Amino acid sequence: MPELRGRGLARAAMQAALAHCGDAPILLFANERVLDFYPRFGFAPAPQSLFALDWLAHPEPTQAPALDLADPSVRAAFLRAAASARPVSQRFGARDYGRTATWYAANGYASPLHRLDEDVWVFAQTEDGVLTIEDVFAAAPVDWPAAIGRLIDQPIRELRFGFTPQRDWPRARVLGEEADAGLFVRNLTTGSLPSRFPLLART
Repeated sequence: MPELRGRGLARAAMQAALAHCGDAPILLFANERVLDFYPRFGFAPAPQSLFALDWLAHPEPTQAPALDLADPSVRAAFLRAAASARPVSQRFGARDYGRTATWYAANGYASPLHRLDEDVWVFAQTEDGVLTIEDVFAAAPVDWPAAIGRLIDQPIRELRFGFTPQRDWPRARVLGEEADAGLFVRNLTTGSLPSRFPLLART
């Protein structure tokens, strides 16, 4: 609200949040209007890598359904699966962040959500022969050669990833860095971080 600007409320809120977090690593995403705000509190910008892998596949007759997290029963089932899912990446992963993922979906930042089975949920979309897998929630390793065809509605030639994919796709290559990621970190020593789903919501 314009009438509240200039009173130091954002600074006070940030100081309170940092006091609560202590020395724990913190990451957040900033929009372009506040890129100069977070460095005042010890945050540093961090690059995010984009990964890809050549992969030829055709759609399977039985497709994994795309589900709407606005449906309470779908959301409850997804959150149960997310609570027991293993980190999607060995390099930079998190556990039990299903509620953060639902925020991204509700605000239009996520690809469609597909359920491969009761315990495997994937945010993914296909465009121009490329399947982008943004995030995976699975308690056990996924049989990707069998799963890919159920996630696509057109032939593909390439996979792209919203996370560091070396565990399941060790031959994935780095395409480059995402120029406008807006990722900031504090108390976290890191090189290039995976794209897309962060642990905290955008500001």
